[in-house]
Amino acid sequence: MGRNSFGHEEHGWSIWSGVAVSPEVASELKRAKQVQDAIRRADEHKAIVSSGTAETAATSLQKNSCCADWSGPILQLFEWDELTHDQASTDAHQDSEARERKAAVHRRLMARGAFRRLACLPEDWRAQLDGIEVRFPNFSGVVDYLRAMFAVAEHGTKTPAPDPILLNGPPGVGKSMFAECLAQFFGCGYRRLNMENAQTNAQLVGSDEFWANSKTGAVFEVLVEGDYANPVFLLDEVDKVRGRPEYDPLGALYGLLEPGTAKCFRDQSMPRIGIDASRIYWLLTANEANALPGPILSRVRRFDIRPPTPEQAIAILNSIFESLQCEMGLPTELQPLSPDVSAVLGQMAPRRQRQILREAVGRALYAERHEITADDCRLPMAAEEIERRIGF
Repeated sequence: MGRNSFGHEEHGWSIWSGVAVSPEVASELKRAKQVQDAIRRADEHKAIVSSGTAETAATSLQKNSCCADWSGPILQLFEWDELTHDQASTDAHQDSEARERKAAVHRRLMARGAFRRLACLPEDWRAQLDGIEVRFPNFSGVVDYLRAMFAVAEHGTKTPAPDPILLNGPPGVGKSMFAECLAQFFGCGYRRLNMENAQTNAQLVGSDEFWANSKTGAVFEVLVEGDYANPVFLLDEVDKVRGRPEYDPLGALYGLLEPGTAKCFRDQSMPRIGIDASRIYWLLTANEANALPGPILSRVRRFDIRPPTPEQAIAILNSIFESLQCEMGLPTELQPLSPDVSAVLGQMAPRRQRQILREAVGRALYAERHEITADDCRLPMAAEEIERRIGF
């Protein structure tokens, strides 16, 4: 192995502090030294944190990896000594692949550092919420609630802390689109999980560390890899979960939706490192909220979203049209939608409006027109008509 600060190898034996030891003993000595080094680093970190300011501690933990040039509030995501102790106590009985997986996570945590930004309210938050309400008039109750929560933040910490929000309503009323719009407003990271096909809670909180293919879950990944400690999580169709009781996909939410317990969230794949997940913005959608367990309902602020009125449907249609043009990056704006087009699409749910409008824009551009006609808005054939034509 060549000479190092502790010893060298001679004819298969190692010399440690002037004493010849067997390869097996040398391996144990190396491991003991690694443990001592890890504990020493943890003690040094504790001394820095206890004797210095939060700024000093943040700098010592490679703050500049995600907090460089950031003058706003920061949050300590995890304890450095838990990381170093977990490094030192990796189970020697685990196979090499499992140890390397954990080592890779350790390296990433060290590279990213223990601190994350906390996104604050933008100065024009009132105008932005007004704009969101114009785009989603049937969500005015949610916007009104956010106005109250944001006003509290403006006079306090500057970082909003609304309760987890449950958007309950029939399919197609714009719940997912509204959630994505809120995520853009916060601008601090976004993850959407479709819960309809969830069989376990692994996609959210990781799989058990003892499984050979164990991996971290979405909460751990978004907080560690992101720059912010308060990202937006959308859990779509939580009432459609069909997992077995012993693998309840919603079970992890009992702790995650409670700020007190979420402050020390532990991913099942890395259970010895606590992560502060208490600042996540949670948005849940459902078609039948009453199908959810009582403990979940007690932890959320529920809003029952009704289908838009005819007037609201036209307003939503126009906002979808504007956003589509921005998303497509069209160099020239199309002409406003005509009354004929509005009459065709105004009776549809927002999701369907978006689908047909996107196709209609393409037809107009193919014909080298800047105006969408009612003929461009071709409705998909109804399922009953398809079955009738093919003989079912």
